[in-house]
Order: sequence, then C-alpha cells, then structure tokens
Amino acid sequence: GALLAADTAATEVRLAAGRAVAIVVDFGRDVSGYPRLDLDGPAGATIDVSYCERLRDDGRAQVQRANVITSQNVHRYILRDGEQTWEKFERAGFRYLQLTVGPAPDRPDAPVRIRRANVNFSTYPVGSRGSFSCSDPDLTRIWNAGAYTLQLCMQDGFEDCPSREQRQWAGDAYVESMVNYACFGDARLTAKEIRQVAQSQRRDGMTQMATPGDLAATNGLYIADYCLSWIMTAGDYVLHTGDTSVVDDIFPNVVRAVAWFEHHIGDDGLLWNVPGWIFIDWAEVDKRGAAASLNALFVQALGHASALAGQQHATALADRWRGIAARAAAAANRLLWDEARGVYVDALLPDGRVRRVSQQSNAAMITSGIAPRERWDRMLDYVTDAERLVETSTGFVRPPYTAIDEERQVVLAQPFFMHFVHRALAAAGRHDAIVRNIRDRWLPMLVEGGTDTFWEHWHGRDSRSHAWSATPVYDLSREVLGVTPLAAGFARFRVEPHLAGLTSAEGRYPTPHGEIEIAWRRAPGHFTLHLDVPPGTECEAVLPPGATSPHLDGAPAGVEILALLPGRHAIEALLP
Repeated sequence: GALLAADTAATEVRLAAGRAVAIVVDFGRDVSGYPRLDLDGPAGATIDVSYCERLRDDGRAQVQRANVITSQNVHRYILRDGEQTWEKFERAGFRYLQLTVGPAPDRPDAPVRIRRANVNFSTYPVGSRGSFSCSDPDLTRIWNAGAYTLQLCMQDGFEDCPSREQRQWAGDAYVESMVNYACFGDARLTAKEIRQVAQSQRRDGMTQMATPGDLAATNGLYIADYCLSWIMTAGDYVLHTGDTSVVDDIFPNVVRAVAWFEHHIGDDGLLWNVPGWIFIDWAEVDKRGAAASLNALFVQALGHASALAGQQHATALADRWRGIAARAAAAANRLLWDEARGVYVDALLPDGRVRRVSQQSNAAMITSGIAPRERWDRMLDYVTDAERLVETSTGFVRPPYTAIDEERQVVLAQPFFMHFVHRALAAAGRHDAIVRNIRDRWLPMLVEGGTDTFWEHWHGRDSRSHAWSATPVYDLSREVLGVTPLAAGFARFRVEPHLAGLTSAEGRYPTPHGEIEIAWRRAPGHFTLHLDVPPGTECEAVLPPGATSPHLDGAPAGVEILALLPGRHAIEALLP
C-alpha cells in the first residue's frame, strides 16, 4: 500500500449550533484502499464519511441507489479531543470522499480541523512488466488507463470492481487474465482463480458464477456461460504460462462440467433451453431456445477442454469432445445461418429462427471456429455497420428495454463482450477496425469521466472501474505490437505488427522467460522493427503486408517470415 493524499490544504470547519457542513474531496481518479483522515477537534464532534465514484447533480456524494447492490456506505466517527487519525477497516473503491462535519454537543462553536484526507492505497502488488506507447497519444492513454483499471480490480483475487461487490466473477476473470498477461505478466491470481472455481463445483457439475462467495448460499443462481469462461481461462493459462500443474488439479472438474452441458444437448447437436442465468453480456441478446452465443462459447470451451485432455493423455475423451463440438458447429451452420442477410441469428426456437441479430452471436461464431472463413466478411460488414448498431443495456441501472428493428438492426456489444468482437476482427485481419473502435468507444469514457478507468457499460451509470472493459490493453499489445504465443509458456511466439494507420509503436510483453521488447517504425516506403527475443524462446517475425527486400541484422533475408533465436535483432524492409 501507499498513502495517497487528495490535493487539498488543511481545512478548518466552523459550525453553527444545529448545523453541519459537508465537504467533498476529489482524488482525481478512482482509487482502491482504506479512507483515512488526520483530524484535530473537540470531543463529541462527528464526521460522517461516505464515498462514491460519481456525484449527484447537486454536487453531493451518490450514497445510495434504490434496488441496487452497492457499497456506498456511510461511516460515523466521533472525535476525541486533540489530534487523531481515523482509517476505515474495510477496503473501498471510490473517487470522491464526502465528509459531513457535525458540532460537538458541549462545544458547538469549536472548530474541527481536517488536516489531511488520505487513502491507504491497496491492490495486489503488480509490477509494470508490460508497456505500450505509439504515435497516437490517445491510444497510449487508453492502454495505461486499462492497466490501471485492472490494477484496481486485483486484490487477493480478480474482482469485478473495487467499488461495489468486490467479487471474483468467472467471466470477468477470463478477460482480466488476458489483459493481465499483456500488462503485468503475473499469472498467480489466474492459477488461484482456476482452482477456486473448481473448488466451487456443485454435485451436478456446474460451477459457481462468483467464487469464493455467498451467492450460491443466498439464491442458488449460477451463470452457465461463466462455467465455459472458466474452462477457457484454464486453456489460455497453460498457453501463456506453460504451467500444467493447474490442469492436474482441476481436470476431473472439467470433465464433470462438460458432462453437465451434455445433458442439455438436443437431437440436432445444439444446446437447448440451458437452465440458470444465461448472461453472455449486459445487452439484449436473444438467449432463448438454442442460443447462438451460448452454443458458440460451448464449442470454443470444448476446444480448450480437448487440449487440456490431450495434456492429461486422455485422448479418447479429447476425441469425444471434438466430436461434440463438430456436431454442434455443423448444426449451428445449418440452423442458425441467415443466408439472405449474411449473418447468424441469435437463437433457434421450436418454430424456427428468431430474427434478432447481435454482434455477440456473430463474433462468437468466428472466435469459436464455427463460421467458415468465406462467411466472415459478410458477417462483419453487417454487424459493424454503424447505421445498424443499437445500444441496448441490461444491468443494475438500465433504461427500459430498447425497441429494435430486428429485420435490419444489430445489438451492439457492451464492453465485456467487445473482447470477443475484437478477436473476431483480428482473425479477419481487420486491425484498422479494432483501433478505430477503441478510439471511438473507450476514449469517451476517459474524456467524459475525467478519470483513468473504464466503465462496466458504455452508459457509465454503474461501476466506473470495471476491468472486464480493459480489453484494449490486450488488443494493442497483441495486435499492434503483434505478440502471439505459439507454444505453451511462449517457448515459441510470433511477432506480427499490424500498423493500423500508426507510424510507430513500442513496448514490452511479459513472458515466463522475460520481456519481449518491441519497437517498430514506419516511414515513407520503409519499415524497421527492433526486437529482443528472451532466452529459451524462439520467435517468428512476420513483416507487414506488401513488405519487400527484408534485411535481418544487416544481411538480406529473402523471406517474409523470419526465424529468430534469443537476442536483439533489427529488421528492415521496404513498403509500397
């Protein structure tokens, strides 16, 4: 922890009998830690302390919202005589502290002096191993804001947010883990989360949606797709770390989880009417019947589960799961594809396909490998057409259900599922679209919010520090710097920079073997790449499209994919 003080001088509060004074302290951005006050005043005076991420229209702290899970509490401290310090016992996430000072009953005219308003800043002790900067200062700012947002959501586990529940949700942890690999490279919380989700497994094979936690005891609710997120988290963990000990611990749980879903496979090979809360995203995706998004995530999770089975030498099980995935993919392509519009619809009901179309379902069809490559361009043209996109929102604070023209409009992905939309765009080589979307949708959060954190929804009415929205960190490091692991633990990796309209980019990508350091620059007709390959690894360096006459470390290379051994390398090429 570190003691962070708001930029304010000591304040002396003089009170009239029967009156109180409220002071709002702005820390300039969201923080996580323990509010702390250094005070001087008379015995019996009171200070009511509340905290929040945004203020009401009248400038006071937003302490309570009806029917909303909230941690915006009020604490009363009763002073003794003289100098003293108060610090909250429980951690909080906030930007603003409201201090409401009440007079001492016996000395109502005695002043109360607030010498300092602090926060004992506390997060998981991350190290800044990763970095990113580029020729567009807005993108650099966005990367740093995403890393800071994630830091606020890392404590003894991954959290959805520091301000509200502080729960470790399995879906949030999936995106947070991917972002963490790019900016911090500390996978211990991911390993802990994977094991804790396995420990939460019910007798029927379903895992809890947030764990450790009290939700199962309070209402028995679960999110089926978060169980799939957990399987994907385990698969990506092995790829990024090379550590298979986690798989040894949780593989029996994976087997039981997949079996739970198998009970809900219909005669056509698709999941039908899966019980529980089908979350997918805070958006009005149609999730009834055979939901396209859920089936696509199931196929994607089966791919990870099959890889984990291979590591456990359970080849028969791996083959069986691949067979289930192939059958589901074939059914999705046959039953959920709308040839006239060139998209997958959101769901299949007993009486036929629904008409609703979403970014979520179509992105998942690509990331899962279900959609054939020849369909991608039609799909992406349709679901990224700005004239078609409609922002719908579910959640704790939401407008009424949104009217949508299901024949021509498309449900926009909220920040959480935009991670999958960007993965689909990257698979299709649309890196310019990723960068443009990051500028258009993430920069307004920083400008409007006047802070350095990303929100739970685009509308900003719920949590304003929500790390499932930090996917631009991963996007910029993976796609613009161009780093992709090819073998477990980065024993082999690829560096394939995507220029995306930029003239330069540089940064570090953490791996178990050390940092990959990258700096590339584009000038008229010329491209240069400087690259440090960590010991114990091998690298494939891929030149930008159209590059010719490559030179590696000063010598002609004659190929477009360069095999690099550990050490520092310089690559030059001509651009059209």
